[in-house]
Amino acid sequence: MNNDYPDYAADDLLQHPGFLSSMRTARPYETDFWLSWRERYPGREQELEMAAQLYRLMHMQEDVVPTAVDVEEVWQRIAAETVSRPVYRSRRMVALAASILLLIGIGGGVVYWWQLPSKVVAMTKAGAREIMLPDGTRLVLQPGSECRYYTDLARAGRREIWVKGGAWLDVSKREAPFVVHLDSMEVVVLGTRFNVMSRQRQQHVMLEQGRVKVTEAHREVLLEPGEIAYRSGTHLRKQTIDIQLYSGWRTGKLEFENTTMKDIIALLAYAYGYEVRCPNEPGLLSRKISGSIAADNESSLLYTLSVAFRINFIQQENIITIIPNRSN
Repeated sequence: MNNDYPDYAADDLLQHPGFLSSMRTARPYETDFWLSWRERYPGREQELEMAAQLYRLMHMQEDVVPTAVDVEEVWQRIAAETVSRPVYRSRRMVALAASILLLIGIGGGVVYWWQLPSKVVAMTKAGAREIMLPDGTRLVLQPGSECRYYTDLARAGRREIWVKGGAWLDVSKREAPFVVHLDSMEVVVLGTRFNVMSRQRQQHVMLEQGRVKVTEAHREVLLEPGEIAYRSGTHLRKQTIDIQLYSGWRTGKLEFENTTMKDIIALLAYAYGYEVRCPNEPGLLSRKISGSIAADNESSLLYTLSVAFRINFIQQENIITIIPNRSN
């Protein structure tokens, strides 16, 4: 999928192996490609949505009684569910529409959205941002994070969102289960408060209130309040943590009370997604600090911590190396 396909129409997409594969499996890299394609060519958005809806209609599993609905009505229904722009129709597309007439009932209104979330909320480095999801769930995104979700949040019988970066959620209690998708983890919850983080190769789930099930491949763990789930090698593990310390980024202030360098390293890894490398120097990990530090800017946070612990941080992308300050 290294071609941008700037002129693709719906009928072209329905014959494209990459598009068909994304509809069947929704692999992350395929999903990201077509989301990026939609953003790059906004004039093609209607074609993308039409292709997805027609694909859904042609692959429905339900038995539907045949009706005499004509091609024009099919197009009117599809256009009404997308955007009010002129509908492009090629001869091949009319033939495709005609081929699915038997799947559409007059009173059914059967139209399906594509698998990709239709709404995107992206964050900058400017600070945390609170968002209210359509079901009443509160979500606070870390700087540099992103959340994607369908406008119709419970469209498939369960509420689903996709998170890159870090987020805190207070999930509203509803009958439909709530699912958070990370890079390779899935979190299933029912009315709870928790943090998720997915950056680079780091993925963690921290539970503040309620109960969640974290799954990855064929592994799963159940979390109780005050526990964190993370991957260690090929294992999915959990441990008890100070949840208040790891949630400080949400309020913009971290509170420390005799907090050790070892705890800070864990904080940088679990809450901010850094891989921290520390020399094996006597007494370094046991150094302590107390007080509060602003957490709304990661660069300022790292600088303040370096001064407080008398160390230097050398940062390369998501890797931080700790260098003791020999002058102190």
